[in-house]
Order: sequence, then C-alpha cells, then structure tokens
Amino acid sequence: MKRSLILALLVKKSINWLASLQERSFVGTESHLLTLFDLLKQMQEGSETGPDKRLLDLQRKRDEIDA
Repeated sequence: MKRSLILALLVKKSINWLASLQERSFVGTESHLLTLFDLLKQMQEGSETGPDKRLLDLQRKRDEIDA
C-alpha cells in the first residue's frame, strides 16, 4: 500500500510537471521529456518485487554495460 501511494504521488507530480510545460515554452522540452521517460522506465524496472526477476534484470543491465 505504501509503495502504491508513493507511486501515485510521483505520477501526480510528473503529470503536473508536464502540464506546466504547456504554460511556458522553452528549447529544453525534448530533453526534459527524455529525462521523464528515463525516470519512468527506472521506476518501472525498480518496482519488481520478485528477487529472481530483479536479479535477472540486474544481470541483464550488467551485461549491457560490459558489452
């Protein structure tokens, strides 16, 4: 339950940030969106609760870095 609440708050904060982009225009929008998508991907990958699945994900990341 606590993890769901934290995730909901982070999603709300992200949506508010995206809404604020419409209010102002600036050159860095693309890089901000790429950062947002990267953070969302990290949240999704880090939310796996099964230790076997998490270990496989970490080994895959290590293999990508080593390649």
